[in-house]
Parts: sequence; C-alpha cells; structure tokens
Amino acid sequence: MSERLNTAQNSFSSQKANLELKNHQLQDDLDHSRKNSQELSRQLGNIQEQTTRIITEKEKIAKELQQIKEKNHLLQKELSEENKELLEQVHILQQELEHYFEENQKLRHKPLLFGAPERVKQQLNYQLGAKMIENSRSLSGWLKMPFSLSHIQREYKKYNQQQKTLPRLEEYQDYLQSEKVKRHLSYQLGELYLKNNIFSFLAKVPKVVKEFRKNNKDYGK
Repeated sequence: MSERLNTAQNSFSSQKANLELKNHQLQDDLDHSRKNSQELSRQLGNIQEQTTRIITEKEKIAKELQQIKEKNHLLQKELSEENKELLEQVHILQQELEHYFEENQKLRHKPLLFGAPERVKQQLNYQLGAKMIENSRSLSGWLKMPFSLSHIQREYKKYNQQQKTLPRLEEYQDYLQSEKVKRHLSYQLGELYLKNNIFSFLAKVPKVVKEFRKNNKDYGK
C-alpha cells in the first residue's frame, strides 16, 4: 500500500513538474508573444506614419504637378502670343525690306539727276528777287520795277506748267546745294514780296537786307 502511494505521489510530482515546466514555457511564449505584439504594433505604427507621409507627399507632388501644368499652360499661351507678335513684326519687316528693295531697284535703273540749284533759281520768288536787285542799281530800273515784276509773274505761269512734269527736288543729287540757294538775297526778297502786300514788303526789306549782310558773305547773289 505504501509502495503504491509512493508511486502515485511520484507520478503526481512528475506531472506537477511537467505542468510547471509547460506553464513556465507557456509564460515565456506569452511574454515573447507580447514582445512580438508590441514590436508588430510599433512597426505597424511606423508603417502607418510612413503611409501618412507618403500620402501627404503624394498630395504635395500632385499639387505641385498641377501648378506646373498650369504654369506650363500659361507659358504656352504667352509664347503663342509672343510668336504671333513676332510673326507680325517679321511680316512688317519683310514688307519694309521688299519696299526698300523695290525702291533700290528703281534707283539703280533711274539716271542720276543734277541741277536742283538751277531749278530753284528759276522759281518765281528767286526770279522776282533777282530782278529787284538788278533794277535797284539804276534810277531807270527803279522806275521800271513794277512792270518788270509783273512781266516775270506772267511769264512764270507758263514756266510753272512745265515744272509740274519734272521730278521732285529731293530726287536730285545736288538737292542740298539747292537749299543753300534759298538763303540767297534774291530768293529771300522774292519770298518776302510774294507773302506781303507792297507796303509791308517795303517796310520789311531793310531788315531782310541787314540780316543777309550779317549772315552771308556772298552778298549780291
């Protein structure tokens, strides 16, 4: 009886020890599982944070991409308008160049013109002034002055009809010389005579002559 009791007691002790060992192992497994669970929770938290950052970054990139698209669209529009303006300017420049080329071709085939000073001397104002200077050198000239001037004006009407068919003075090579002729006393007196009545003319003549003598060395032309 005692032997059976000892055997049972030993068996119980052995089972208890096994159970305690298993319990200890289970406790270790549980602790390990808890640690794994905590680690997994931490990793999951990190993953969620990374996911949130990725989503935020993605939204930021999408927003920047949209801004880039809008800027690109605006830039394309501006470039299109600038290109349009540039094409218009090029077209205008091309027209100007074509016009210049045509004018240059005309000039190349057109003979060089000379004689602008002589044409100015044939104008009515110069002819009148020259006759005034000529007649002022004698008493008989003064007496004939009104008739001489009237005769020049009548004759000039015929001459003026012929002048209308001639090229413009600006087309002559010696055009600048013709501008100098307009500073001659003959031209200035004739100009003064045509623009004023006889009384105003006579009153202004001394001043014109004085200014001419002061500013020109070629007095008498």
